[in-house]
Amino acid sequence: QDCVVSVWVTCQPKALVVVRDLFKEDVLDLSWAADGSTLLCCSMDGSVAAIQIEPHEVGTPLPPAEQAARLSQLYGAAAAAGAADLPLSADLLALEAAAAQPPPPAPRRA
Repeated sequence: QDCVVSVWVTCQPKALVVVRDLFKEDVLDLSWAADGSTLLCCSMDGSVAAIQIEPHEVGTPLPPAEQAARLSQLYGAAAAAGAADLPLSADLLALEAAAAQPPPPAPRRA
């Protein structure tokens, strides 16, 4: 079981912070809040936690326009448009392509 949340800064060789005993069960998901300094965490035990990180500890978030330009430069225009535009899997792409096809014509009755 891994009930630990750790936050890493890519330019540092060790974790910025490690939070133990926050949850009784595994961590399910993490998401940064819109303010860029609050890390929201949820666990299989049904609990939710917010970890506040000071901006000087991780750096200042890029403004949205600069972030989009950087993502576009690194990963192409699709990445800058947002994760919603990126396919999640090849299977999902196949399902979407099949759904976009017109239905076959109905058989004629004699």
